Amino acid sequence: MNIYQQLFLRDLKVSMKRWSDLLTGIIMFILVAFIFPLIAGSDQDFMHRIIGPVIL
Repeated sequence: MNIYQQLFLRDLKVSMKRWSDLLTGIIMFILVAFIFPLIAGSDQDFMHRIIGPVIL
């Protein structure tokens, strides 16, 4: 196992100990993903161009 995998697994274990931090990040992502189209408007071409970077 290389150093990056070990670091990732350690960070994953630490984040699992603090469920509130993990849950806050997930809820924030969902809110942004659902509210952004309402703010951006109804132009379909515009939405297709920017939806990828918004989700990432």
